[in-house]
Amino acid sequence: SQRGAADTQSALAEAVCIAPTMPLKVAPMAAMSLLAEMTNSVEYTMDRALAGRPDLAAQLAALRAREADVKQAKAAYLPQIGLNGSVGQAYSRFDAYTDEKTTGPFDYNDTVYGINLTLSWEIFDGFLRHNKVREAEAQRSQAAAELSALQLKAMREVWKSYVDVKTDLVQYEAAQALLTASQDAFNANTTKYQNGLGTLIDLLAAERELARARTTMVESRAEMLESAAALAFAVGDANNAPPKTQAVSTSPQN
Repeated sequence: SQRGAADTQSALAEAVCIAPTMPLKVAPMAAMSLLAEMTNSVEYTMDRALAGRPDLAAQLAALRAREADVKQAKAAYLPQIGLNGSVGQAYSRFDAYTDEKTTGPFDYNDTVYGINLTLSWEIFDGFLRHNKVREAEAQRSQAAAELSALQLKAMREVWKSYVDVKTDLVQYEAAQALLTASQDAFNANTTKYQNGLGTLIDLLAAERELARARTTMVESRAEMLESAAALAFAVGDANNAPPKTQAVSTSPQN
């Protein structure tokens, strides 16, 4: 209905973060390519997800940061070495007085420099450094646990989406076969009716079965497109089709 279409358009606009009044250009479902077969194993697909998903990359970066915090906290136990130097120029001008006589002036000009080496080592700080190391290690362990949980979630999502695609491929092939058989049956009943060898009831029944087969084809096509999109999203490749899969553009038969 028109109300249902408006509700669906509003939900779609909200999902893609645009205003509901903005016009949408939706590609016809018949123009979208379908997978002919899955050529990658589920293990390879999971590996791609673990290597390419942005949420996993972000969590891995967080773990690396926590590991750096641990190293920095442990470095506080090491002695601190300092080295500094200075260089300058000393200049003076003076006169000398001897036997009520003045001699000069005399000039003094020399380079002055120095180097200082310092070594400091804090012996006891009330366990402050120890507590900082423990805190950093706890945060690192938490980040590692979150990464592990996220990896398991990603593998579960890929597995489910992969199985859904394989199942939908089989269902789509069955829908194609059903549509072909229903079309042949309808054509045969039409020819028989036109030649006076069949009844109107048989023709209407064949037409009804053909309509059901077309509906099944459309539904199976939509389900396969949806599962293929879910698999691409689970792998972290939502802007492209699932990797290394053959595609074929197939439209429902009339």
